[in-house]
Amino acid sequence: MCHDVLVRDSDGQHCAPSELSILQQLEAVVLVPNYNRLMPSGRTFLNFFNNANCAAAAKRLACWISIQRCDEDGDNRLRVCYSACELYNTACGAGLDCSDQTLFSKREEEEKGVPCTGYGEKKSSWI
Repeated sequence: MCHDVLVRDSDGQHCAPSELSILQQLEAVVLVPNYNRLMPSGRTFLNFFNNANCAAAAKRLACWISIQRCDEDGDNRLRVCYSACELYNTACGAGLDCSDQTLFSKREEEEKGVPCTGYGEKKSSWI
């Protein structure tokens, strides 16, 4: 589910297990529940384009929360970029707390180029 997201986020390495069966278990136990929590319910057909945007943003954020990048040494996980949280909130009309520093980097850190998971993800033209 996250392969395309992790490939696009090519800066640095991800802390994902290399064995496929373990990665599949991680997706089933961690990633899918994270995605289901992030995907708002009650969307209508009239919001089709917003739904597609929201689904893509929720998928990216769920992948990055579940499988974070590692630092250069491979010892520590890098928090998810503040901007990734903001993009998700914009796409889904959500109110996720982007200031939660257990999950997300500070905006100032990202502006200074401090590495984070999902760094460099640009705002979609749909939003």
